[in-house]
Order: sequence, then structure tokens, then C-alpha cells
Amino acid sequence: MREIEVKILEINREEVENKLLELGAKKVFEGVMKSIIFDYDDGSIINNKKLLRLRSEGDKNILCFKDKVSYGNTLSCDEMEISVSDYDKTVEILNMLGLKDFQSNEKRRVSYVFDDVHFDFDKHLGERDIIPEYMEIEAKGIKDIHKYAEILGFKKSDCKAINGWQVYQHYKNK
Repeated sequence: MREIEVKILEINREEVENKLLELGAKKVFEGVMKSIIFDYDDGSIINNKKLLRLRSEGDKNILCFKDKVSYGNTLSCDEMEISVSDYDKTVEILNMLGLKDFQSNEKRRVSYVFDDVHFDFDKHLGERDIIPEYMEIEAKGIKDIHKYAEILGFKKSDCKAINGWQVYQHYKNK
């Protein structure tokens, strides 16, 4: 599956949520997410524009592989996901294969879906709590992303093609 997304930084979640609810969006998740990005000691996964992530989202655990991560008007990649039953055992298996915890993250997420478009509000916890709450919009194409960004009161220029690590670096260096 092709993933296409942008981030909109420093949003007023209550205001944007109200607009989503007026549109008829449905809340599909609210809770704490934790994730680990894995790589080998030599960085060969990330250096090849790929990503291997294990995420716990409520009672779901998802192992995700992203290939050909690219930046342009959007952050896009080919993505494959599989549900796993045991988060800790999956970490253990990946470690036994020589993969290391390259980057761990925990955040509070609220997710909505409308018209096959996903809207995620993220507030990082722990060392990344310096990041103000932001929103991700994920859709099948950039036109849909820009359409809904504008409906929610944002401009195309507010839509950033950056990943979570880049968001953290942006605020860490301020």
C-alpha cells in the first residue's frame, strides 16, 4: 500500500476536531502509542531509505516496513503492515536477528477518519514533549490532503513533508 501524508505543526486541536466532527468524521482511536524503529548497527535499513517499526496502539501491535521513503510535497512510501500478538516477544525476536532499537517514541494520539482520509493528532511524551501538538493528514493523493487541509483552515504551505524525527529536530534546535 502506498502511504502519502503531511504534517501540520502547532495546531489548535479543539478547533480542528470541531471542524472534523462537523464534517462527519469518526473518531477511531484515542490513547497512548509507543513505537520502536529498528535498524542494524551499520544503519543499513535507514541509510537505504527504508524503515522497520513496531508500534503498539491500544490493544493492537503492528510491525511495519516502509520502503522508498521519499520527500517532496508529501512524505510517501510503500508500506506493508502485519499484526503481531505480543509486542515484547516481537522486540525479542527482532533483537535476536541483530536489529537494535534505533529510536523509541511514545505519544498520545487521537485519530479520525472521513472520506477515506486519516487525521491524527499527536502529542509526544517523554523527552520529545517539547514538540507542540501537531496533525498528520494521510490520504491516497496530495489533492485530497490539500483539499481537507484547506477545509480545516490551513494553507498548502502549512503541509510539511517531514517525519517525526525531523519534527523533533526542528523543536530541539529552536
